[in-house]
Amino acid sequence: MRRPLVGAAAALALLWVTAWALYRTPSFVPLTPTERAAVIARARRGEPMPDPTRIADGATFLRHYGERIKADVVMAVARMPAAPLPLFALALVPGLDGIGVDSGARQVWLLPDELLAADALAGETPLRGLDFELGAKKDVIDHLLAQKLGLDDGAFARARKKYFRFRTDAFIESADRTKILPVWRGNTPGPRLSQQALRDGAIAGGRYLLRHLYDDGRFGYEYTPHTDVDEAYGLDYSLPRHAGATYFLSQIYGTTHDTAFRDGAHRALEFLSARQPGACAKPERSCVANRDIGSADLGASAMALLAVGEYVKSTGDPSELAWARRLAAFLLFMQKPDGDFCHLFDPGSDHRDEKTKMLYFSGEAAFALAKLTGILAPGDPDRARYVDAVDRALDYLTDKQYANLAGQFYFGEDHWTCMAADAAWDVLPPAHREKYARFCDGFARFLRRTQFTARDIVTAAQPDFIGSYGFSPFLPPHGTPVGSRSEATISTYDMQVRRGLADSDEGRATKEQIRLGMQFLLDHQIRDDNAYLMANPDAARGGFLMSDVKRYVRVDFVQHSCSAMLRAIPLF
Repeated sequence: MRRPLVGAAAALALLWVTAWALYRTPSFVPLTPTERAAVIARARRGEPMPDPTRIADGATFLRHYGERIKADVVMAVARMPAAPLPLFALALVPGLDGIGVDSGARQVWLLPDELLAADALAGETPLRGLDFELGAKKDVIDHLLAQKLGLDDGAFARARKKYFRFRTDAFIESADRTKILPVWRGNTPGPRLSQQALRDGAIAGGRYLLRHLYDDGRFGYEYTPHTDVDEAYGLDYSLPRHAGATYFLSQIYGTTHDTAFRDGAHRALEFLSARQPGACAKPERSCVANRDIGSADLGASAMALLAVGEYVKSTGDPSELAWARRLAAFLLFMQKPDGDFCHLFDPGSDHRDEKTKMLYFSGEAAFALAKLTGILAPGDPDRARYVDAVDRALDYLTDKQYANLAGQFYFGEDHWTCMAADAAWDVLPPAHREKYARFCDGFARFLRRTQFTARDIVTAAQPDFIGSYGFSPFLPPHGTPVGSRSEATISTYDMQVRRGLADSDEGRATKEQIRLGMQFLLDHQIRDDNAYLMANPDAARGGFLMSDVKRYVRVDFVQHSCSAMLRAIPLF
């Protein structure tokens, strides 16, 4: 496995060096705010702009989005390779470069916004054997260019032409038309980090979920802002993600006491309650599963327990506590002697799958049980066994699963693990919780190595990477990992505060890591200013795109990002 990965990485590096050497975009100085304002003022007066073919004069493209004007001033043009396909796919900086063709008689141009709207920038698979999408989709781009030339796809393929790419200085009027905002990959700067900005962002995320919550308690699982299409019934609907969104609605109700959030959380819980297979139910335990599959997974029941527990905590309504205990009993039934959990269960045979492992599920179970202990009185008859289950789970997650040679050199997706350690802090033995906290210190340091900061070379050219996590300038950052990893670092920082480490180098570094992540989330949440490409800004407001170039919203994007924002409020 290692050799193919090394070979693929080397091939990507070679392609990048080739593209940089042959097709490098000339450097340029962006327009000043005064110059941008002058362009918009000229457009408002209806004065003509330089023709796009006259590059030396600073060709300007203008577009109207409702009452707002957006300008793209061409600043640099470079050659563009037509082949091979991997080189073409990687030659565009996604969301920043436009592309055009020169047919000899005519030039036509595709602006970065047009490429974003067509979902043309992150769908190619440039190298076989790599299971991720990377780079521009040539077939989509060629179709768009052919339309601009008035050709069908076949005639365009046969035509003699030269591709070129270009970079613009892009800016748009704010939604209230009081400011001129720079545009970067279809996005505009967000509010500066503050307690109020975080609170407003979390509430906006909660309202997004309510707008996409159907009468039957199902969420609009995946929403595409460009088409204003909500997918709730045609996809593989994830019950763990549904439960996560429900958990966040209960969280935001606990902060705001807005009954709309409480009522929405209750409706979403009823959807989960209706998905308890009869074959799974025992007098003392129950699980959650989709009706059309033969097995139940641990994640759905663990996240359902998390949602139920948060609802009971935030509303003070104990009526759901009996269900929470039955879900917790199922989690304990699925726990192995070493502290780990079985991840799949066959309700028909009452049989646990002892071998199959799924991402996240063990950590989710530990966190759900840890949160449940927080709403039970010290004398509760079930509390001690829940605490024991959490302790054994954390021992496995932070120690036993890494007790091998390879385990010394990596971390898994342990954000749920650190949230569980934080949530269970008050009930864990002091020596144990100290061990788990030290593990999370290391996990936060590990994540910090992959977080882009202003010191990185990548961010000098692409400053919108700051605060995100990644490993390549080819991949515009995704918001959800920022949300989930911020949740983990917030829990880690909470444990550092409890241990008197807030003012240590470790504590300050963790808080700075959180600060960078929060500013990234504020910059990338959908709001009126950056929704100009969206068909229905009201429906999209408060959501988070998968990335600036993969433009769809899923419920867990909102859950993780807004839960992190909500929990970060006291830190700033």
